[in-house]
Amino acid sequence: MKKYAIAFLIIVNVLFKANANCLVDTTLIYTFDYLSHVNKKLTGRVINTFDARNNALTKLTENSTLATNLWQSNYITTNQYDSNDSLIETINEDWDVPTNTRRKFSRG
Repeated sequence: MKKYAIAFLIIVNVLFKANANCLVDTTLIYTFDYLSHVNKKLTGRVINTFDARNNALTKLTENSTLATNLWQSNYITTNQYDSNDSLIETINEDWDVPTNTRRKFSRG
């Protein structure tokens, strides 16, 4: 009886998760020395956020500061959607390091 209960729970779990999607939220960016596959250096990352309907809300790109092991924001893209999941606006902003603020460079 215990085997049947476990099998039932597994089947129910699979059925309810059939529409689940796996979305990449962070992508790491590496560079290699010329003609080398050994000296891999982390140079940046891209962080994505999604809403409950799997619409891409933001895409933040950051550079790695190797000397201090800190992340420095480079630019961000923000998307807005209507109630039908249609993209209605995209705002691209870059990071102004001297003033430590974002500034818009395109809007669509």
